[in-house]
Amino acid sequence: MTFDVPDYRSVGAALADGIPSELGFRMPAEWEPHERTVMVFPGSHNLYRGRGSNDWYGDACLNWSNVVRAVAEFEPVLVIAHEGEAAIARKWCGEGVDVVEMPMNDPWARDNGPALLVDGKGRRAASGYVFNCWGEDNNRSANDALLKARIASHLGLPIFQSGLVTEGGAFTVDGQGTLITTETCMLNPNRNGVMPREEVERHMCEQLGVTKVIWLESGLMPDPITNGHVDGICAFVAPGRVVVHFCEDSSDVNAAICAKAKADLEQVRDARGRKLEIVELPLAGRLRT
Repeated sequence: MTFDVPDYRSVGAALADGIPSELGFRMPAEWEPHERTVMVFPGSHNLYRGRGSNDWYGDACLNWSNVVRAVAEFEPVLVIAHEGEAAIARKWCGEGVDVVEMPMNDPWARDNGPALLVDGKGRRAASGYVFNCWGEDNNRSANDALLKARIASHLGLPIFQSGLVTEGGAFTVDGQGTLITTETCMLNPNRNGVMPREEVERHMCEQLGVTKVIWLESGLMPDPITNGHVDGICAFVAPGRVVVHFCEDSSDVNAAICAKAKADLEQVRDARGRKLEIVELPLAGRLRT
């Protein structure tokens, strides 16, 4: 299975030349200083279609806006609203929030938005890996495939073109050269076809400026949507420190998955040669399809 690389220039984005890592770019860790948070607000056109009624949409708006308002107390928030729905987003999110309309489908900025890159010279750019709706079909929503380019253009940032198919929730970085991901997602044929693991790893290193990729066998299951995103099972919270879920219910398939993830992380070192400190977090409840 292969997927087309979107033409980011078609939405006015400026393409960056070269390979990010060779130009000194890297993806910073989540705790590093930043100027704003970017969120995509739920659109009324097709949110959770086939799953509930308009009440579900109202609940989604309430939950998203609660997060926006909480973050906005501490830093600027850029909210992307579907075309024609900026007024709805402003009503929910309140004053002082920057709302911009862009065509979109799914409100998951972590996944269909851009991974932002920095270098040691104060330059910024965006990584333009391909979003194909979590392996379903890159034609299901061409707008989501182009969203990262539209956001980069709005922020005045060039975007690197990449043929790697992934989402932001599929990897976690420490900002110091180390990335953790899962085989169930990144090596799934619905993402990168039959591309060998070494090739996928090379693309991640080049696009995100990392030098060490740590592979976990699986994310939490069952997961018919993301195929086991790493952000569901573990995350870097500081250089050399990783939070990992554990599951006390031995009848839950995730008990073995979490134990395996912890054991694997205990056996590796990060890009700077550090043994990882593991912080365990209980998994609340069994996942359902």
